[in-house]
Amino acid sequence: MWADNHRAFHKINKISDGTVAWTLVMLFFASFFPYSTSIVASDFSNSTAQVFYGIIIILVSLSNIGISHSLNKAGNQHQFDGLFDMSRQLVAIDLGIKLVGMILSLILFPPATMWSIFIASAMLIIWNSIQKKQFNI
Repeated sequence: MWADNHRAFHKINKISDGTVAWTLVMLFFASFFPYSTSIVASDFSNSTAQVFYGIIIILVSLSNIGISHSLNKAGNQHQFDGLFDMSRQLVAIDLGIKLVGMILSLILFPPATMWSIFIASAMLIIWNSIQKKQFNI
């Protein structure tokens, strides 16, 4: 998350008050990571803890989408899609995988949230590596 923010902000030449506000919202939700991680670590099979962690992940992702939209409204030369440079379809798949994991955590298998986050992360890493190879980045 931090590396993507750092990389994406190198392409920015203008920000707005909305960008600052969305960034503060994202940092607020990200500040819950240590707490939610400690809850999950204390009882990995607790579905409530898993879902709480998943909610934090999704809220940070939605905040990043807000940052991307505010950067586009600010009139940057580089247009941002979804989560900075990710396509909207890829963002939808990412969020969908995480939501399915959270639902499965509630009704069937508590660790499904964590697994869904790992699967979504792996998908994004693979997608980015394919994109870099295609465009020789």
